[in-house]
Amino acid sequence: MKRVLFVCTGNFYRSRLAEILFNHYAKARGLDWEADSRGLAKKMVHRGISPSVKSYLEASPHGAPTEEPRNPIALSVDDILKFDLIVLLNKTEHHPELEKRSQTLVRSLQDAGKLRSWNVYDLAGEANFFLRLIGWQKSRPGQPPESAMEHIDFAVRLLVEELSKQDVG
Repeated sequence: MKRVLFVCTGNFYRSRLAEILFNHYAKARGLDWEADSRGLAKKMVHRGISPSVKSYLEASPHGAPTEEPRNPIALSVDDILKFDLIVLLNKTEHHPELEKRSQTLVRSLQDAGKLRSWNVYDLAGEANFFLRLIGWQKSRPGQPPESAMEHIDFAVRLLVEELSKQDVG
């Protein structure tokens, strides 16, 4: 079984949705991959998953998670070594932060083709407030929840399709 790790800031919204959707689509395709997710913030302040994610899943054909979602988890360098592919949900935000932790590891992942970056922004407004509380960047772009979740869903489906073709080839 191969593993993909989705990484965002707080492991509450973007990476969690990507993880849930990836596991749903991979299972439906019989793909020998599974997903997990982590956050780059050093201190996790939320519990469970974002209410926006729950609402999106409840309204989708995937349905809401059947069990109570776990709490957000902070990324460690050891986590990175356990995965075959790392996907940063926003290159501008997450790539520099990951490089601060281990520039050598980031370069190694890139050279091996194991690091990818998407451009999914966090929720507008709330995310900037949250980030200021934990001492992250002063301000950054945001996008409406519907747009971001559809963006994640589409990107995850493309990734599953790509990995399915690689498994066959």
